[in-house]
Amino acid sequence: MNRAYEMMVIIDTDVADADNKVIVDRVEALINDAGGELTKTDRWGRRKFAYLINHKAEGIYALLHVTAT
Repeated sequence: MNRAYEMMVIIDTDVADADNKVIVDRVEALINDAGGELTKTDRWGRRKFAYLINHKAEGIYALLHVTAT
């Protein structure tokens, strides 16, 4: 039985902008290879954290909508 999931990917701001797309594309490929189906990808861009994470105040967000077993 397939269920709908949302998966948030947060990328470190030290990663180059060109590599952000590569990282999200790699996560999408992993989902597809595991038998999941990607229904939508929302790239939110750079957002501030509510609190510091690993001494960082911002991250680059991508929200993936996935259907999988």
